[in-house]
Amino acid sequence: MHENADTAADRDNGDILHQRVLTLFCEALEVNQSQPMDVLEHLATALGKVYREVADSHLPPRNCVCGWEPAEYSDVHSLQFALARAALSRDASSLALSPVIGHA
Repeated sequence: MHENADTAADRDNGDILHQRVLTLFCEALEVNQSQPMDVLEHLATALGKVYREVADSHLPPRNCVCGWEPAEYSDVHSLQFALARAALSRDASSLALSPVIGHA
């Protein structure tokens, strides 16, 4: 996380994003009859595209006033680490407790 993080606010924002992404994931499985890994790869690609768009909007000559300066390699490394940490965590997930609504 970034250095000036408000832990409670970050956790709330993370929970909101998690629920929204999980909803998109479930909808893609149901609507497209896709395999889970295919949908996850599409989500990862979409996140990469979002990073690229946000980073581009912070580079000269546009320079956003927030002060963030993209550092592509370390930023992508941080994103990879966050993905691995979350994916390999054994914390209980809300999806594991949900009823099955389709097939994978």
